[in-house]
Amino acid sequence: MNAKAFIHCRSHTDFAAVLEQIKYLNKNDEAYLAMLSQPSFLNSNHQEIFDKKLEDFLLHIFNQPLEKAYRRGFGQWRCNLERRYKKIQRARRLANSFAHIFQKPIRAIKSTLRKILLPLK
Repeated sequence: MNAKAFIHCRSHTDFAAVLEQIKYLNKNDEAYLAMLSQPSFLNSNHQEIFDKKLEDFLLHIFNQPLEKAYRRGFGQWRCNLERRYKKIQRARRLANSFAHIFQKPIRAIKSTLRKILLPLK
């Protein structure tokens, strides 16, 4: 970051000095415009640097093994919720498999009943 492009509070001895600089910039338009005209970053290729850092960060996340990437806590409450969720998912899969078993015969019965009952109307 270019320290000339913003008011850097840590470069001053106390907060009163920061307030004095703000007051000075508020009264002096040339100094304020000079500060605004400064580039925010000292490196001209800062976009490439940020893109590379982001790419390295994301690759580090997705290229590591699952056991190492596991970041959730191992607290009791989280374990109970995860166990309950897995149990519900197993029950849902079992119910869906039974539904698929009976789905074809039920459709056949419905279509047969429609063929029988429609002519009666």
